[in-house]
Amino acid sequence: MQPDLPIDQAVAIGSCFKVFLYQPTQEEQANIVQALETVCSVFEDDAFKARVSKVERWISSAEASTPGVITGPDVVRTVLQGELLPAHFISRPNVAANATTTVCRDSAHGVSIDRTLIAQWKSPHLYERADLLNTLAHEATHLVVEDPMCACSDEK
Repeated sequence: MQPDLPIDQAVAIGSCFKVFLYQPTQEEQANIVQALETVCSVFEDDAFKARVSKVERWISSAEASTPGVITGPDVVRTVLQGELLPAHFISRPNVAANATTTVCRDSAHGVSIDRTLIAQWKSPHLYERADLLNTLAHEATHLVVEDPMCACSDEK
């Protein structure tokens, strides 16, 4: 992971994300930005927020023997309208999962995304582009500002 960079060097994408994009190729960078803009527009959509709010129980963690649960309105407040940590977005070949997110109190926050998944953004097939959107939205949930304790998460 790269060292922390000043927050004023982070690129704002929509109203949701502040990211550092310095490692991917130009094409990968464009794909990540376009996909993050799309995720942000979904997060901002009132109809989407209304659908999320209607769900009574969302699983918020699976780390304990009993999963954490939050309400739909809490998901809207903390994830869709909450503050997300600025993060480094890095493309990597052959990561063990589609993406991994690391959030640590004293180091750079980062999201590593499999290059193959990033390339799917240009696919003519909606379901392949949706894979990247789903992954980025999932990883965003790990960037919600809450407890500054160090945590890692993987998605496959």
